[in-house]
Amino acid sequence: MRAYVGIDLAASRKRCTGFAVISHRMLEKVECVFRNEDIIRSVSSLLSKGFEVVVAIDAPLTTARDGKGFRQVDRELLKMGYRVLPLSFVGMAKLTKRAIELSKTLRALGVRVVETHPRSALRSSGCESVEQLVRALGIEGEISYSNRDLLDSIVCAVVALCLDNGCAYEVRASDGSIWLLKRLC
Repeated sequence: MRAYVGIDLAASRKRCTGFAVISHRMLEKVECVFRNEDIIRSVSSLLSKGFEVVVAIDAPLTTARDGKGFRQVDRELLKMGYRVLPLSFVGMAKLTKRAIELSKTLRALGVRVVETHPRSALRSSGCESVEQLVRALGIEGEISYSNRDLLDSIVCAVVALCLDNGCAYEVRASDGSIWLLKRLC
């Protein structure tokens, strides 16, 4: 039994971090959380119910070799026509630090954690909306959110699901990897 968690991590604990869970082909939970402890508590709850958990996070899980600018994996996405931000931006540096800390804690719990970029993943899927993406995979649940963080967390959860279902692919470079979606629409 698996649960697929999508996290659209915010750099600041004062801003909404989108958190979504898909299990049994159902969108079980979509909410804003603010602290890493809230995320860890929710994931631990799934583990205690017997779920194996796969997490896809919208945040860099590695740093650039030179400590600034773009990672090689980001450059690969740029070559493919996707838009990503350099890690040299102050907010991106904070986000990366928070994401690395969170991923270490989740991995210590036995959770598989991968990096994704939801806007690029949605685009690579060929779907025009999050609702169309979810329906293309036969996932049930309400998708009436206007908050971009919540919508991005749903896309992240779909990427986690697609890791097991063969509908995701990895863009890899020497300094990391980012998972996107195969064409679904």
